[in-house]
Amino acid sequence: FHTSPPPRHFITSCKRFLGLQFHSQQGGRLVVDHMDRAVLIAISHVGIERHLLDTAVMSRQCQAEAEAIRRKYRGKTIIVGMDELTRLKGVPLKLLAFERLLAEVPYYRNRVVFIQHG
Repeated sequence: FHTSPPPRHFITSCKRFLGLQFHSQQGGRLVVDHMDRAVLIAISHVGIERHLLDTAVMSRQCQAEAEAIRRKYRGKTIIVGMDELTRLKGVPLKLLAFERLLAEVPYYRNRVVFIQHG
């Protein structure tokens, strides 16, 4: 979960509809007990650590690479995705969304470039 209300609702639903029990572990982690398993309920905020991004963007290497990309794709709109390449970060969904954009709005074909950095 990305914010705190949804896990609370999830736990309430587990208890109310399924009769499951939950408890807290050391460190404040919530766990739902189900079929002899402990299911950890995690809250993982989504976002970019701004200070790291700002530092990276201002580096000479990044500036040179950005200029090379702008020259290579001159006249096109450039969309850049920056994500850790882990299975829960949604990169596959982002690629499917871009594919769908190009399929449903032909105008953008050959006018937009998508670069995924991870």
